[in-house]
Amino acid sequence: PLRLQHLFVVFGSIFVLFPHVVCGVSVRELMKEHADVYEESTKSHAFLKACRDGTIDEYAFNTWLVQDSLFVDEFFDFTYRLYRTADRHREPEAAKVLKDSLGVIEDELAWFDEKIDERAPRLKYRRPSFATKGYTHWLHRLNEDHEDDFVLKFAIFYGVEKVYQEAWESVRLSPNSPKWMREYAERWGSREFGEYVDKLEKMADGYLQKMHEDEINLLRKFFRELLEFEVMFWSMALAAEPDPDEQKTVVASPEVWELAKLNDVDLEDVVPSGSKGRILVEDVIEYVERVGDTAKRVENIRDEL
Repeated sequence: PLRLQHLFVVFGSIFVLFPHVVCGVSVRELMKEHADVYEESTKSHAFLKACRDGTIDEYAFNTWLVQDSLFVDEFFDFTYRLYRTADRHREPEAAKVLKDSLGVIEDELAWFDEKIDERAPRLKYRRPSFATKGYTHWLHRLNEDHEDDFVLKFAIFYGVEKVYQEAWESVRLSPNSPKWMREYAERWGSREFGEYVDKLEKMADGYLQKMHEDEINLLRKFFRELLEFEVMFWSMALAAEPDPDEQKTVVASPEVWELAKLNDVDLEDVVPSGSKGRILVEDVIEYVERVGDTAKRVENIRDEL
C-alpha cells in the first residue's frame, strides 16, 4: 500500500509538471462529442440524403460543385502553410504527407474546372457565397492566429478531410444515388481516400498527446465550428435557386479580354466575343483575376516544392 501511495504521489507530481500528458484522447472522439452537428455534416443533412436517394436537384449540386472549388482553392493555401509549419517543426512524416496532398489538391483544382465546364459553365462566374467566405475566412484566421501551432492545425486538416470522406462514402454506398454522381462519390468516398484519412487520423492522434488540456479544449471548440461550417455549406447549396440572367450571354469589354489575356485565362468557351446581351461583367472580371491569381500561386508553390 505504501508503495502504491508513493507511486501515486510520483505520477501525480509528473502530471502537475507536465500537464500536456492527455491519455486516451482521439481526434475522432473529440469531433464526435458534437454529435448533433457531426451527424448532420456527415450523414443526415438533407443535401446528403438527396444525393443518396437520387432526388438531388442538379442546380443545387452544381452550385455545391462551384462553391466547393472556391473552397478548395483556399484549402490549398491552408495546406501549404501547414506544410511549412510541419517542416519548421521537423515533422518529416507530416511534411511528406502534406507535400503529397498539395499535388493531389493541385490536380483536383484542374478537375473541378473540367467538371464545372461540363456541367454548369455559367456558374463558374459566381462569387464565393456567404458560407464559402465564412469557411475560408475561418481557415485563414486559424493560420494567422495559430501560425506556429502545428498540432492544432494538423488536427483541423484531418477534420476537413474526415467530414468529406464520411459524407461521400455514405453516398457511394447508397444503391439509389444517381449514376452521374458515382464519379463524385468515388472521388471522396473511395476506400483509397478512406485509407488516407485513416492515416491522417493515426498521425493526428499521436500529435494530440503533446497538447495541454487547454489546447485540447480549444480544439474541441474549433471542431464544433468546423462542423457547423460544413452544415452551413450543404445548406447553402441546397437553398440555391437559378438566376434567370444566367441564361443571357455575357459581353466582356475589351478591358476584360485584355485582363484575361494577361492572366492566361481562356474565356472563348463561355463568353463569345461577338454576342449580344449582358450579365454581371464584374463577376467575369473577378473570375479572371481569381483564376489568374490561383495559377500563379500554384506555380510558385510547385517551384518551391
